[in-house]
Formats: sequence, C-alpha cells, structure tokens
Amino acid sequence: MNEVTRNNNFGMLHLAAAFFVIYGHQYNLLNQSAPVILGNQVHELGLKAIFLISGYLIAKSLFSMSGSRKKVTVIYLVKRFGRLFPEFLFCLIITAFLIGPLFSTLTIKEYFGSMDQIIFYIKKNLLLYPIFNLPGVFTDNPYVGAVNGSLWTMPIEFFMYFIFLLIMLPFKNRNRQRIIYTLSSAGIFILWSIKMIYFQQERWVLYGTDWVTALNIIVYFVIGGGIYIWGLKPKFNIQKSLFLFFILCAVRFNMTFINEIICMIALSCCIFSLGFADKQSLNLSWIHPECAYGIYLWGFPVQQCIINIFAITGKIHSINLLFLISAVISYILARISYSWVYKPFKKISDSIVKYLDHRL
Repeated sequence: MNEVTRNNNFGMLHLAAAFFVIYGHQYNLLNQSAPVILGNQVHELGLKAIFLISGYLIAKSLFSMSGSRKKVTVIYLVKRFGRLFPEFLFCLIITAFLIGPLFSTLTIKEYFGSMDQIIFYIKKNLLLYPIFNLPGVFTDNPYVGAVNGSLWTMPIEFFMYFIFLLIMLPFKNRNRQRIIYTLSSAGIFILWSIKMIYFQQERWVLYGTDWVTALNIIVYFVIGGGIYIWGLKPKFNIQKSLFLFFILCAVRFNMTFINEIICMIALSCCIFSLGFADKQSLNLSWIHPECAYGIYLWGFPVQQCIINIFAITGKIHSINLLFLISAVISYILARISYSWVYKPFKKISDSIVKYLDHRL
C-alpha cells in the first residue's frame, strides 16, 4: 500500500474499493450471498481493484528508483515496512486488547487468562501468518469466530513486494527489467490459467495462506504493475475505456476462466481510465483518501462488532444500514490510525530514508 493521492485519482479509487470490500462482507457476515458484478461478488471485485492499484503504485515507486542495488533494496524495504506495519500492529493490538474482551463470551478475567492465545494472535499475524480467532470472540455471530477475515491478504501483498524487488534487482537496464517482468508475468498468468481451468477447487496452504486462491488476486497485482512498466498510461481513454467496461459488464460465458478474463479487462479499463483522468478530479476535500488501507484493516472487525450488537438481536434488519454504520466507524478508526500512528512513523521512516540516501 502506498501514498496514492499525488496528481491522480487512485486515492479515491482505493478508498471506494475498500468500501466495496466492506459492503460485500456485510452480506457474507450474515451468511448471505453478496451482489455480483462482472462475475465476482462485490467484495471480491473491490479486493481485485485494490491489488490492481497497489501493483501499479508499487511498480511506479520501485522502478523509478535509482542508485546501487543495495541502496534501492534497503530504501524500498524501509518504505514498505513503514507503510504496511505500523497501522497493522495498531489494529491488532486494539482488536486483541479492547474489542476482544468486550465481545468475548468469556468473562474479562477468563479472556485475559488466555493471554498466550492473545499474544499468539498478535505475533502470528504480525509475522504475516494469518490467525483469525481470539478466545470466545464473535462465537455467537452468524459468521462464527472470525475476528478479522481481511488479514488473509496481508502475506500475499508482502510477498508481491518481494517478487517485484527480485524482478528488478538483477538488472539495472530498464529494457531488461521489462523483459524479465514480462516473462515473470506470463509465468504467473499461465499458473493462474491452469488453476482456473483444471484446479478451481484445489487448495495449497503454506504458512497459513492458500496460495492457489491467492493467484486470483496476485494476477491483478501483476497487471497493475505491468500498466506502469509497459508505459500503458496513454492507452487509457476515459470515454472508450468506460464504454468498453459497461459493454463487458453485460457479457457472460459458460466458462469461469473466460468470464474472469473479461473481468480483468473491464476492471483495468475502469480503474486506470478513472485513475489517469484529470488530476484529483474525483477527490473530495472532506474525505482523506489515504485512509483506504486503514478502512480495509478495520472494516471486518467493526462489522462483526455491529452485527454482534444489533443484528443478532433483530433490532436492525437492513444490510444497507449495517453497512453505513460500519463504514462510518471504520473511516473514523482509519483516520485515527492514519493520523496517530502512520504519520508519526512516516516521519521516522522519512528520516531513515534520507539518511540512507546519503550514506549508501
């Protein structure tokens, strides 16, 4: 996840995608089927849009860096760690030590008596090994026990940071980097195609992550990176792209593989034609688009809290109202997280980067 508000609309698109994830999850957390767009449930489409944007911005950040391999590597990793982990750790701590005891079926004494499980939750997730349960938390909810299901994508995104670095690092020549990126992208696309055609139901879990399922979003990260690396920005005309997007929304085939190819084309056209439109034309002064990452982190646990309070008592029946309440609270928490956690850490990160830039 990167700073996304500079001279483009990707910040607001990232924010909208995060809200798409929350909206789709609202249905799933009540054991209902979410609305479908382009053959994907709303939250799946939002997640793929997030990975498209992240792929583009990470490629732009990395492939525009200059200097020795050591310098590029160290500064790149400092920036990525500084963006990904401070808010992530803050979310884990608040979830484990505040949300957990308030929404556990255990007494506060019993909950904190399971301190080993609480520390395990924080430690493992921070090490990017997804753990979803805390002692007795949300066990009465329709979607039982999962405290923050969104954390499953964290190791995938971090993995892609390293893949991009490994592609770029061996070669300083930009043309060679493009060639290696193209070959690597083709390999990932072939793996994804084989998975979609022959092994849709297969699972391959390594380090707590199903990497077969992960291919569904990895391929979007790669496409996003390719848009920058292959210099395709001039190809995105907003009128033509959005016309194609709406046409493709109406097209359906019997093969899931073909439908997903259509989704890739349509979603890429929509995201990048809007992203490259008049500078910041989508931005609103009263919404901070860099809160998108925080919204993604907070959305799931906030929704589980709201459902636990209201939905299971029958006091709120409207999914749209539940979504609205969850979205507002998630945005507030994301804004707090961004201002109180990310920005102070960013000052430290910027100081480290400035020091390394002169020393390496």
